[in-house]
Amino acid sequence: MPTTQDFKRDRLMSLVTTTKVIPRQHLAREADLMMSKWPAYRFMSPEEATALFIDAYKVGVKNYTRQTNDIELAERIQPAKSLCTTHNNRYYTQAWMARQVADELGMPYPAYMEFCFDFAGRRRRRTTPQMNQLGPSAATATAWNESLPKFWTLDRWSIEMRRMEPDARYCIDYNLDLPAQRKFKEEATVLS
Repeated sequence: MPTTQDFKRDRLMSLVTTTKVIPRQHLAREADLMMSKWPAYRFMSPEEATALFIDAYKVGVKNYTRQTNDIELAERIQPAKSLCTTHNNRYYTQAWMARQVADELGMPYPAYMEFCFDFAGRRRRRTTPQMNQLGPSAATATAWNESLPKFWTLDRWSIEMRRMEPDARYCIDYNLDLPAQRKFKEEATVLS
């Protein structure tokens, strides 16, 4: 079982790697996003959350391809196959920024993918949206912002909260009155 020292060492190494790979202007938003992101992701490092986002994107691409194109192609397709997460590159930075949009909205990544790919599927597209094309663009911002509240309703939020895996850090026994714990406590009162 990992010790506290192991956790601290791994977290420090993650931060060092992140500062080498992601431009600083994108790292500055992370402190604000910690409180707005989905509760299951609040104690994750941004690097871990981005990896989870990329995995959700891969599933979303396969589902989108299955619905809009071809079932057999959906099984063969390998989205984000060449994505390198260890060196500074545009594709990983785009994935990082796309994840930040989902975190700002406070949505779990699979639900965010479901909405974005459904929204993209309503328009005629020749290609599957890349990660940086998931959120609203200047041309689609009005329609995107009108559609999102119809998808991400209080009922949907409540269902997703109930589906969330239990996390010991939100238990009363482990309450350290951290900001993420206080926010979760406020959110949990809405469920009761």
